[in-house]
Amino acid sequence: MSKVLICLTALMLWSGLAVAQSAKGESHGKGHAAKSGEHRSDADGVKDAVKKMENEMREATLKSDPSASEKYLADDYHTISGFNGHAYSKQQVIDRMKSGAFKYSQIKISNEDVATFGNDLAISHGEADVKATMDGKDTSGKYHFARTWLKRNGKWQAVWFQTTKMQ
Repeated sequence: MSKVLICLTALMLWSGLAVAQSAKGESHGKGHAAKSGEHRSDADGVKDAVKKMENEMREATLKSDPSASEKYLADDYHTISGFNGHAYSKQQVIDRMKSGAFKYSQIKISNEDVATFGNDLAISHGEADVKATMDGKDTSGKYHFARTWLKRNGKWQAVWFQTTKMQ
């Protein structure tokens, strides 16, 4: 009798583990896609909002206009430069844009996507072909980029940005 009880207990634990792994695998296999129509439209709305903010920031950056950065970068924002590996805060980004230390003449985006994680977290990512200078040095080239967006108190803010130069 005790062997049967042990076998049944082991079978229940194993089947519970298999169900959990199946659900976990299903989630990973679908990436950040939502499961229902209602959630899908929410994800689409988040993606559209993030893409709009990304475009606004790109257009302002090309004009050396810090207004979009002032509007969308969180006070605790951090960025890591793919050119020199330095970290910059929100204020440093704005100050360097105003002074001309960062200067962009081209930002062509490809393979852009936005991964959503609920209605208040998103990561925009893709590739950027840029023509730019940093501190007078040419930084032109192709970069992978990822920017993390967080919705705080009903307002979207960029909290993290990182680029990696492609070889």
